[in-house]
Amino acid sequence: MNLWLDDLRDPNRFGHVGWTWAKTIAEAQVHLQTGLVDRSSLDHDLGFSYGDDPTKPSWSPTGYDLCVWMQATGNWPNERPTVHSMNPIGSKRIRDFIEQRWRPPPCVIREVPTDEFGRVDMRALFS
Repeated sequence: MNLWLDDLRDPNRFGHVGWTWAKTIAEAQVHLQTGLVDRSSLDHDLGFSYGDDPTKPSWSPTGYDLCVWMQATGNWPNERPTVHSMNPIGSKRIRDFIEQRWRPPPCVIREVPTDEFGRVDMRALFS
């Protein structure tokens, strides 16, 4: 699965056809917790939150906040996240965080099945 985090921009209109669109940090976290996210593209500014009082808006968590959460929980995508935010300061902050903290997931090694002659058993390998 590919994950697009942005409160306004539709991934299909920005060359990411078929990507799963998360408009909030909470939606992105649900997808990341599955362990099925391969690629992600992050926005920094995710609008306002109004909470219980619609007259007192506050900033919603940002793409940077999602990165901090991914680091704390280990719920990173399988590939290094990219950033598509138009906020130059926020973009740099996210990119720097990713550069310092993201690591590729560990490689899973499994035994390769062989036949009686020691050759790779292709039928067993892909069954």
